[in-house]
Amino acid sequence: MRDNKNWPVIVLLAVLLPACGGEQQPGASDQAEVVATARSAQGNLTIEVAVAAALQPEIAVVSAAASEPGRVNPKEVALLLENRGSSERSVLVSGDWQNASGQSFGGANSVLKIAAGATADFNAGTRNDIATHFRVSVEPTELSKQELQDVALLEAAAGAVQGHGIAYTPLPTLDQVPAWPVRGVANGAVFKSESVMFMPLQSGWKLLIHDRKVDPMQGLAIIRSEYPDVQTVKVNLPREPQPGAVFKRALEYGGGMFQIKPSAQAQGTTSWNTSVAWVIEITSWDKRAWQEGGGTFQRAGSASGRLYICFEGAPDRIQSSFVAGEFSDVPIMYYGPPRL
Repeated sequence: MRDNKNWPVIVLLAVLLPACGGEQQPGASDQAEVVATARSAQGNLTIEVAVAAALQPEIAVVSAAASEPGRVNPKEVALLLENRGSSERSVLVSGDWQNASGQSFGGANSVLKIAAGATADFNAGTRNDIATHFRVSVEPTELSKQELQDVALLEAAAGAVQGHGIAYTPLPTLDQVPAWPVRGVANGAVFKSESVMFMPLQSGWKLLIHDRKVDPMQGLAIIRSEYPDVQTVKVNLPREPQPGAVFKRALEYGGGMFQIKPSAQAQGTTSWNTSVAWVIEITSWDKRAWQEGGGTFQRAGSASGRLYICFEGAPDRIQSSFVAGEFSDVPIMYYGPPRL
């Protein structure tokens, strides 16, 4: 997996950032005070940090740094906050990449819960060469990290945003995959992956992503009978995955389907076949051969990687949908001897 597990798990366009602060104090950003700035050694990148008055003096900026190149991205910033108060504080840290004239090029944010006397890191990076400033606001919030992700996804689905790992796009790419577990939006509602698995069937290797936690050793028919409303992304892979393999598919009809709810209130699902685009990277693939006498259902090994899969919707029908994120040590299954 990528070396970015301590990085913010939400990558957003700047247009989404105000919507994600719905729990903040009214006028909090107006009361914010710039308390720290730093510039990279090359002088081409500046970070500016403003802390809301409601958090002062308890939340303090211990350090702020800008670097180019960074460990992962051409431009990176790092922020260390400390809670000098007597109780835990939950803060929303929102950053916006801008050029010298103030034009926005996306951003990042995260919810940090900082215990009394403790510190917390916030890191962000960009591949945009035009960005010269990263402006950060630190405000109080009651949102959890997962709730913040959900808000971002729904705002993106309802708006004009495409791509960036938080919305449908006809051109998904690996550099847009967010560093969070696989999740997305299915017909206008948040889709949270609970189970990911690979398997060989007669027609080829399949990738399945369920929004319910399932035991793959029970078999696929049991999953559907126990959870009639389970939603499942199914992808037909062109060949058996291998470590380092990258599968790419331009937007076209077929190649997979989405067992999806026709509405948020639906108690069941429909088989949605539409144009699909994806990029899937396999970072590890540890598969054992079929074991004679080992049972009909066998776990053959584990796989890790990341993906961005997009389904094209249509007006007045199912909305464009997607899933994106990283998966780790998910099962590779045999449901009977492979007959590829």
